[in-house]
Amino acid sequence: MSLQGNPLNTFMWRLIIPGLNVLSEIEVQKVKVPSLENQPIEVGAGTHNIEYPGKIKTGDLEIEMLKVGILGAADPIYEWFKSCMDYDLGTLLQPAGYRKSGQLVLLGADLLTKLTIYEFSEIWPKKLEMPELDLKGNELYIEKVVFSVRKFKKVFPAI
Repeated sequence: MSLQGNPLNTFMWRLIIPGLNVLSEIEVQKVKVPSLENQPIEVGAGTHNIEYPGKIKTGDLEIEMLKVGILGAADPIYEWFKSCMDYDLGTLLQPAGYRKSGQLVLLGADLLTKLTIYEFSEIWPKKLEMPELDLKGNELYIEKVVFSVRKFKKVFPAI
């Protein structure tokens, strides 16, 4: 698959999550990488407070992906989302059963060069947004998935 003819498709994101049913690499059109926030702790008395580094808060990973292929085919992220909860009880299952590790890779125009790699651990899908379907329109079928992320780090590939 070559994207070199279209200048709009110069870069491509790929989400790699080993252990998903059939598909472990998912091509992603739009990504919001999680933010990292250090929540400071204030200590002091009187008029002077001193801030110290506190708990690290990690934001959510959000992806948008174009759904292509045969309708009704297996959807590994949807199956993973369903496996995170018990619909009958309305509760989540034990985290060890549904949290996974993976990578988000920014590929170059040749689709082989890894420009940036984000490594995630203990992620799970917490929200699926399906597109609004309209028989009159011809919009692309793009799903949005929001993942809860416990830890991530940016890795710089060797050049």
